[in-house]
Amino acid sequence: MSLGVIAVVIGVGFFVYSVINNSPEMKLAKGFESLLDAERVQIDSDFEMDIAFDAELAQLGFTADDEALLEILEDLFKNIDGTGSFVYDKNEEAIEFDGSFGVTGDIQGEDINLQVPFRFYVDSVAEEMAIDLDPYVTFFPEFVDVFANNVIPHIPEVEETLGSALDGQDVGEWFSTEVNGVIRPILEENLQNAKLVEEIEIDGNLFETREKNEEWVDKFILEKALLYMKDNTDGEYISEEDSWIYLQLDKDLFFQSFIHALHEVEANERMKEAFEEDGETTVEEAIKELEQSLEEIEDYTMDFDLGFKVERGTLLESKVELTMSFEEDGISFDVGMSVDSTYNYDDAVEFKLYGQERTTLTEAELDDLTYEINWELESLVNDLLADFQEDYYEEELSEEDLALLAAIEAQEVSHEDFGLTEEEMYYWVLDLELAGLVEPGTSDLYLE
Repeated sequence: MSLGVIAVVIGVGFFVYSVINNSPEMKLAKGFESLLDAERVQIDSDFEMDIAFDAELAQLGFTADDEALLEILEDLFKNIDGTGSFVYDKNEEAIEFDGSFGVTGDIQGEDINLQVPFRFYVDSVAEEMAIDLDPYVTFFPEFVDVFANNVIPHIPEVEETLGSALDGQDVGEWFSTEVNGVIRPILEENLQNAKLVEEIEIDGNLFETREKNEEWVDKFILEKALLYMKDNTDGEYISEEDSWIYLQLDKDLFFQSFIHALHEVEANERMKEAFEEDGETTVEEAIKELEQSLEEIEDYTMDFDLGFKVERGTLLESKVELTMSFEEDGISFDVGMSVDSTYNYDDAVEFKLYGQERTTLTEAELDDLTYEINWELESLVNDLLADFQEDYYEEELSEEDLALLAAIEAQEVSHEDFGLTEEEMYYWVLDLELAGLVEPGTSDLYLE
């Protein structure tokens, strides 16, 4: 979304700066003009992201025993992808986002496809935000399956603990079956065809037209920024092929162009007065913020390749590629991301959640539901461990062990019989009590 905003800003600037109707700048400007003027727009996107990092186990808080977990983490970061559909309607004064974010691909030799769903809308007339809960009825059981079969086998402590309690039964199969057996009915009963609604405060129309003087200042800034880009690249930052218009930018060119433009505002008394009229910030503060932002990412390398398909003055498609390298706390990162989008207008646009019938849940009701699920899962684990302890005691304890435990319960022994202090004896008996080997309250008999 940030890349999209940058593209929109640049596109509007081209409209101001271009003087030749057939120039790539003018064509792109008209494409963005069609996007901004449309009453109803839907932007559908697919994205992929690859994050590679170079770090030692200790730098990430892992030990040598966690090497398998680090390998899973590396695989996950290389397989990030998702989709997004952004819709806005100026007449309805509503926006909606529908998308997913997750991993697809090979993780430790297993083919995984797990996408976290997101769907929500903002209604500025009703002043509410609603989150669709229905997708999670399917997602959470899928997550449990992936965790059970692709993560637990790589965590030795969990595998061994549950494996001992299950007496040879497959741990992943048990976890998936039992946990989903608990949560699936609860989710289906409460989240299916439901949404979480929260009241929000919206100051005016989401699509309210900006004041004329604000538009005037924006156009001045964009014109100066784009002229700076042209002067410092000999116009090589833009090219055209068939119906596609391409831009190539790096972080320094982008930030320096707008810092330069703000200095131009500062030097123009009328522009400075108009810029500061709303009182939110001064030109000097705005310049300082941009300079600080650039300083914070001084050691980053960041390049944008942007492409926009414009036909008959309408923006139809876009392609965005970002490459970035940086280092944080001794860990180096290389990031690559691509976003491909298509643009639909007016009658071709549809909401998936806004305007649909849904059962409404409050945040308090959702908290109660979460508590119920946690309680059921804790009961499941406690029952498993209780059965395991009972079976273990019956199989492993000898007659001598049972006789000793009976003597401890009857307080027929003391700390001196075991060469312990009174305090050590108390804590030993407490451990036996917590393990279920002696009756509750036995440890109280050995208090000083």
